[in-house]
Amino acid sequence: MALLMEAGTGKTMIAINWFREKFNLHGELLPTIVFCPIIVLNNWRDEILQCSHIKVENIGVVMGSKKKRLDTIKNPKHKILIVNYEANRSDEILKALIDFKARVVICDESHKIKNPRLLTAKRKKTTTGAVLEISKDSWYRAIMSGTPNPAPEDIWSQYYFLDRGEVFGEKFYSFKNKYFVNKNANWKDSKAFPDWRFIESKAPEYKQNLARYATSMKREECLDLPDLIQQRVEVEPSPEMLKHYNELKRDLITWLDGQEENPLAVQNALTKTLRLSEILSGYMRLEDESLVSFQTNPTLDTLLELIESIGKAKVIVFCNFKQNYVDIAKALDKKKIKYVEIHGGISTKQKLANVDLFNDLESDVQVCIANPASGGVGINLKSAGYTIYYSMGHSLIDFEQSLARNYRSGSIDLHQKITHYYLYHKGLMSELVIDAVLNKKRLADNLLNLKERLCR
Repeated sequence: MALLMEAGTGKTMIAINWFREKFNLHGELLPTIVFCPIIVLNNWRDEILQCSHIKVENIGVVMGSKKKRLDTIKNPKHKILIVNYEANRSDEILKALIDFKARVVICDESHKIKNPRLLTAKRKKTTTGAVLEISKDSWYRAIMSGTPNPAPEDIWSQYYFLDRGEVFGEKFYSFKNKYFVNKNANWKDSKAFPDWRFIESKAPEYKQNLARYATSMKREECLDLPDLIQQRVEVEPSPEMLKHYNELKRDLITWLDGQEENPLAVQNALTKTLRLSEILSGYMRLEDESLVSFQTNPTLDTLLELIESIGKAKVIVFCNFKQNYVDIAKALDKKKIKYVEIHGGISTKQKLANVDLFNDLESDVQVCIANPASGGVGINLKSAGYTIYYSMGHSLIDFEQSLARNYRSGSIDLHQKITHYYLYHKGLMSELVIDAVLNKKRLADNLLNLKERLCR
């Protein structure tokens, strides 16, 4: 079963009812493993308790120290284990999960197993390899994701988990050569990089194969949602910002005044893209890895103007770089605007506390500074009627997840409309990133627009 449904459309409840059906079919609780992001481990347990008569003592949430996790896995009362994907990095935990001999395995946010490689360079199992090994004795398997194919090739390993190659084949490269073409294949240069593009004429066949196991659903199809307004806000870069941006773009190196021995230099295209984006967000990363924020930052000024124009309404500010959190927090402190933070530098416990504080309509916390990856999965921020994208990365998965934090079930009870702002600099990297992500989304939406519904 593949639940390729957007966030907030009820995937979890459908999955719970699906494995309850399997339990009823066999007349017992089958050993079950649910893989999911760490931040929703307890959410899964709570949903199972709410949607079934399964007892809490039969559910093991695999958290804490290695010893505690192993004790949870080996507890004979635990018929359902809820595990985060990263737990498999421990060889002992991986072995214990294999020995559990799960008959039912669910991969929530299954894009976590999109990597077709089974082993790392150090010959350790990848997340995909570990999940495949753990599920080798399973009878029933399911994947769940609103963003299973940010790139069309990402679906192969997820479907291989489901059927071991029945739909899309047993070999990734055979699949890739069937549905993709390398536009640079005829380059004579031995250093030519591959440019794989999806073959548009293959879309009907690709979608038909997806539909053999899958159902897809958008929020608008099953939820009463407020109007969604998406608006780009142009930012005029400062002369200093533009000077360093153009020098780095042209010469791959630029210098701050007074830092002649400590330039910003890049060695490759990927690093160049990141450094250009960092400059537009308001700072530079120098050769010694020190970070220097610009004294004048129009991007930050525009953000503050937007927040002030919104009034007292709650606002999510998504940004892609650690220094952005620091700069935005300092600026909000100066304005005496209260905020919370949700990103990789905040513990899971504190993240959840910050979510509750932000969602409390009686609280005077107005702004939530968040990273799309950390603040975009399993978090409900529907108290916010506004979202501002301060800086963006190239990940469609992170973008899709972040969109659903306040545009979701229950939003209509609080807001007549939801507004998402995108800060960009015309003709520069920030605009190119936004365009690239939205183009990926259009292709992904087309491939997930399945005519058939759940088949099996």
